[in-house]
Amino acid sequence: MITVVLVTGIQIKSLAQSSVTGVPFIENTLDVRLKSLGNSFISFKGISGMHQVNPAGVGKKGDLNLYFTSRESFSDIRFYDFGASFKKEKLGWSVSSRIVPYPRQNSTSEGGEQSGSHKPLEFYQNASVSYELSKKWSIGFGLNYIHSDLASGAIVSEEEFKTGRALSADIGTIYNTSFSVADSWLIQTGFGISITDFGNLIKYTDNAEGDPLPMKFRTGLGLEAVYSGDWNGFKWIGMSSAVSLSKLLVALEYEENGSVKRFGPFQTIVKAWDVYKEQNPNNGEFTEYSLSEQFIYHAGVELTFFESFSFRMGYQNGQELNDFESLSSWGIGIDLYYLALDYMNSSHTSEDYKDQETLIGAEYLQLKGRIPLDGKSPKSLLRLLFD
Repeated sequence: MITVVLVTGIQIKSLAQSSVTGVPFIENTLDVRLKSLGNSFISFKGISGMHQVNPAGVGKKGDLNLYFTSRESFSDIRFYDFGASFKKEKLGWSVSSRIVPYPRQNSTSEGGEQSGSHKPLEFYQNASVSYELSKKWSIGFGLNYIHSDLASGAIVSEEEFKTGRALSADIGTIYNTSFSVADSWLIQTGFGISITDFGNLIKYTDNAEGDPLPMKFRTGLGLEAVYSGDWNGFKWIGMSSAVSLSKLLVALEYEENGSVKRFGPFQTIVKAWDVYKEQNPNNGEFTEYSLSEQFIYHAGVELTFFESFSFRMGYQNGQELNDFESLSSWGIGIDLYYLALDYMNSSHTSEDYKDQETLIGAEYLQLKGRIPLDGKSPKSLLRLLFD
């Protein structure tokens, strides 16, 4: 019983709405570039982490893109995230895996006897595709398999804990348009919208009602400006910026007997736009949040020099309900085509979490690589050094 409580307790976060959903390990965006930009880039295509926020943006033409990142959170728990993406003509695809191996736990029966050891494991497998309906309009679809083995085999109150499994889907679209300004700047604007992790309830016992997945709605606007002047074929400067908002789609009904009724994905997507009621576990009182108070607001800007060196800044505001998600961030990137390195430093802006060590309020590195598949020598600063 102690083992079950401890391992399950690892998953509980202080984020208000997320505490009522299952498998929170799948909720956070782990791509370092996207995180350093405040998770605002919803309407851009070809970025390696787009499968996490909008499948319509996956894949970059002509290149096989690879990435790997590892994150350590509190209690020495490490997240591993890796994947690949590619785009040929109008069709793009990506595959990725997120793995969380927890420390091995000793299992204890209800009688207090040692019954062996168990190594909890969670993983999240994603496959996404994008398709260009036209030069301006793209759509995307993703399919996810969720595996959550926290305490399988343990028996509490005559209920056997099992491995939680779920399937979920992602869907999104991006609309882009471009134009020139004074023959010196190429401007591209974009609009994106997506829903991720639309799926069934996940449960760990046969008699449990189950917990909803952290289904999320996102939408945003983006702008990219690139100066036409170049040095040895490399554009001098480019700027990308975006604003967006997101909302965790959660629907709960509190019944008179004190129980909480949860809903499947189809009912949730309809009910989640109502007033959200949060119950204080200490006194049972409710606090109501209007629809506008449930949104998280995102903004980010990136400056790129010679298509190789980037400086990024981002901000997101979770408001009172999701104050844990209020963050400021900055980052840098070095892209030499074959290898790229991204760095991010993120910190909580809320006084309640400023001094706490969390998974999202920290600094991280991410390694990325590309393989050209057209047989041509790619454009890279390394080529200038060795030619």
